[in-house]
Amino acid sequence: MNDESAAIASWLCERIALYVDCEAGEIAADAPLVELGVDSVYVLGITSEIQDRYGIDVDPSAIWEHSTVSDLSTYLHKCLGER
Repeated sequence: MNDESAAIASWLCERIALYVDCEAGEIAADAPLVELGVDSVYVLGITSEIQDRYGIDVDPSAIWEHSTVSDLSTYLHKCLGER
């Protein structure tokens, strides 16, 4: 994971921690989001926050397809590079 992907992963951990009511440091980058307590309502919130923060539209299904913080941050980094 490069520095930009790591920064995205850190931000995602912070945001997800707020949704599931835990500390960001408790979120393992390779843990499936569903096992962390992320559900479809949280996914809608996360996709909205991604759009606000990074200016990219992410379909909610992409969260389920890239179902860990690590995979999702790599995906978002790729999307940012394609703009």
